[in-house]
Amino acid sequence: MANSLNLATLVTLAIAAALLGHTTADTYIVGGAGGWTFTQNATLYPSFAAQFNFTVGDVLVFNFPTSLHTVATVTRESYDACNFTNPITLIDVGPANVTLNATGEIYFVCTIGQHCAAGLQKLAINVSASSTISPSSPPPASGEGDAPPPPPASGSADAPPPAPLSGGNPPSPPPPSASSRTGIVSIFTIFISLAIYILF
Repeated sequence: MANSLNLATLVTLAIAAALLGHTTADTYIVGGAGGWTFTQNATLYPSFAAQFNFTVGDVLVFNFPTSLHTVATVTRESYDACNFTNPITLIDVGPANVTLNATGEIYFVCTIGQHCAAGLQKLAINVSASSTISPSSPPPASGEGDAPPPPPASGSADAPPPAPLSGGNPPSPPPPSASSRTGIVSIFTIFISLAIYILF
């Protein structure tokens, strides 16, 4: 009886470790509470990119009102030149969730008007391979607890405030975070443990 209990415990731990290894993806809200918008703060998106370590499987949430902004994934050359003739992807309905599925540099721009050319609505991130354990990774960005964006550069006090997120329609909530998925995995692990205990 003791041997089968030890075997059941080992199998349960192995299953739990395998499942928890797949729940390390985080969700990041691009631009924090302000979302993906044309802003007078030229450091907003570079600062956002610098504060996180993005990995394959993470999700970027671009909160923007449809018809006011887009999210295009482009090459480095297109990013630098704000040339959108051949985007890799183009999303014109907001809000948009983008799952990071490759390593390396990824470039996002807004294709509306001069938003990219003004340098105020473009984002470059570096994505690394996913890890099974990420104790040092930061918590996902959310509307709560976000640090306010850095103050505008001097001389821009007369700049108009950024456009509101939407014409009365709040953005939809982001997908479940890794912490909510962990609860589901915990319940599943308990179920598997009970099943193994009964069978052995």
